[in-house]
Amino acid sequence: MFKFLFVFFFALFLRLMLVYSELNEFLIRRVEVSSPLTSWFRTRECIALSNYGISPYSGDICHQPPLIIKLFSSFSSTYVPYLFIAADLLTGVVMFLVGKNFVITQLVMQEKDKKSYAKDAAVLILSKDQLKNTALVAMAVYLLHPYSIITCAAQSSLIVNNLLCVLLLLALVKGWSLIGSICAAVLTYLSFYPVIFLAPIVINTFNISTYKKISICKCLFGYVITLACLLKCSFMVYGTWNFIYSVYCFMLMVNDLTPNMGLTWYFFSEMFDHFKLFFLCVYQMSVFVFTIPIAVIFRKYPILICYSLFSLVSLFKSYPNFGDLSVPMAMLPFWCYLYRYTRNVLFIGTIFIVASALAPCMWYLWIYAGSANGNFFYAITLLYALAQIFLLSDILYAFLRREYHLLHGMNPKTSSGQEGIIVMK
Repeated sequence: MFKFLFVFFFALFLRLMLVYSELNEFLIRRVEVSSPLTSWFRTRECIALSNYGISPYSGDICHQPPLIIKLFSSFSSTYVPYLFIAADLLTGVVMFLVGKNFVITQLVMQEKDKKSYAKDAAVLILSKDQLKNTALVAMAVYLLHPYSIITCAAQSSLIVNNLLCVLLLLALVKGWSLIGSICAAVLTYLSFYPVIFLAPIVINTFNISTYKKISICKCLFGYVITLACLLKCSFMVYGTWNFIYSVYCFMLMVNDLTPNMGLTWYFFSEMFDHFKLFFLCVYQMSVFVFTIPIAVIFRKYPILICYSLFSLVSLFKSYPNFGDLSVPMAMLPFWCYLYRYTRNVLFIGTIFIVASALAPCMWYLWIYAGSANGNFFYAITLLYALAQIFLLSDILYAFLRREYHLLHGMNPKTSSGQEGIIVMK
């Protein structure tokens, strides 16, 4: 309990210190932590326009869903920073609950599958002692990770997305399929890409339900009804459907090519207009295409599917920030026992540190000093994307490698009796 409280209050202290420092306004405008879809600077402009009776979607400044604008406009500007801090701390606490329940689920699943394990794979069997600190470490990683802290200090609406993501995880580990569908619907309303989160929800429902078809239909029905209600309420707020174009079409068409930590801004700024639509479709389809093999291969492990999809969205979304990786990073302690099978931990960690440190430097050299150009900053975003790809592939490789050894033993033999060499394809 002491460790839990220490992490919680230390995280609170760090966030309060940044909010009341001069860094607050500086971070709000940083491209690494704010985007046109999550920027508090733009949200303030939307609220101001709304207060003057002007539709915030009449121009090109507002790309937040109407209900988010309505939510923040109902709070005094004095209390808004506390709202972000409270939501972020709540996310950490929910992550702790997810970790505790996930450990229980893992041990129960292991007990069911133990009969199919190879005799010499006993060394890979997990114990309670190995996993006892998983929940606390996951909470600490989320609350104390620099990406989470600066995202909260920048008052990015990504904090709301992160909270909903961990609530979705909690619903999965608890078996609350309908609540998970509602969380996925709200996430889709905020960002569109999370429509793919239906995959782990449906798979988890199929795995745990007795009446599978009825339960899956309930999930899908809950998702559709929730999303429809949110869209209808959004229409009622301003009496127009203009927000559809300003939020979702803006996101999919990548109209704003302001530099960010993603891959699209440079790619599409250098492209001829008559090629743009084709490559735009290919790029936006990528996150959906990769969902299918991941969902099929890891169908027994919906939480691992969620981790993979969170990482894919962070990689392929049009306007990513550092904060998009906060939840996937916090989930890594769930699979701490995979460390022995990972291949590039030091390399990946170094890339993340280098990319995080050099991004603001290259931005300064390009925009302020004028001694660099866009290629310098884009090189860092490519490095950042490379780190994400290596991290995801390393975790999935390590997981599959461990599963193979559990089923076939630590030293599998070939048909001729010789010691085999495992090749992952």
